[in-house]
Amino acid sequence: MTEPTIPPAHFERRTLHEVVAYPPHAPREEDPHYKVFHHAQHHLIHELGVGCWIGGATLAQIKAGLPEGHRCAGAKQLEAHHSIAEFAGLNEVDWQKVASDFPQANIHSDEDFLNYAESEGGLMIICDVHHRSPNRGIHSVTYPAWLLDRYAKDDWEFLPAQTEEGQA
Repeated sequence: MTEPTIPPAHFERRTLHEVVAYPPHAPREEDPHYKVFHHAQHHLIHELGVGCWIGGATLAQIKAGLPEGHRCAGAKQLEAHHSIAEFAGLNEVDWQKVASDFPQANIHSDEDFLNYAESEGGLMIICDVHHRSPNRGIHSVTYPAWLLDRYAKDDWEFLPAQTEEGQA
């Protein structure tokens, strides 16, 4: 029996084309639950010192300057990401389905869901690199690829800022 051939490390480039039908919604700042989001974001980042869910950098570390090679290198700030459902889609999410998946959230109505989605339990703190950057942010790459960097060994990055060919 011959040993299987293991391919060397390599880059795989993909193009994702996505069409999302978001329902009508007010601007974030006009949403009555925005104050819940803003309070939760402030509490998590500024009071509890929660760091980026992917790379672990805290706001204090980002402000002090991250060392070269840090998974959050290039980050300027921490941000809150809606981890259950994107803000633009909240109006058409079935609260009962969410309640079934998150029984600890104590969701019993649409209002409970909207409050939970904007609260600490419905948010994920990530640096701006892992939130919105073109090649590494959750809004730009597939979730399976993005998630790999959370669990990567320290000397490996699945979504590198640079490739052998230059910019990722």
